[in-house]
Amino acid sequence: MKRENGLDLHGNPMSVRGGIADILLAIREGRMLLAYSGGLHHVQIPGKVPRIFKTVRMRIENLDIADYIDTMMAKGGQEQFKRNVMRDLDRRRDEHAPEETRFTKVA
Repeated sequence: MKRENGLDLHGNPMSVRGGIADILLAIREGRMLLAYSGGLHHVQIPGKVPRIFKTVRMRIENLDIADYIDTMMAKGGQEQFKRNVMRDLDRRRDEHAPEETRFTKVA
């Protein structure tokens, strides 16, 4: 996310893409580390000098991939897996991103 406000071109929060579901199915086991950015978009903004001393906040979550796949499959099977992963990761991002930088749509 490089836009100064952290939102996409249309003013919406950035969303998780479905390719992560394909990667999870290819890997099938191990650990997955989710890092929730507290606003990396404000460090390197296109056309501006990077702010190298800017405070960056993150929250980190460590998940078991096999358990995560099982949980997402239980909510609709293979047909809904990709959609479930995208929705779940968007929800986790919104829930766990540090307070002061949660991404909200600009009116």
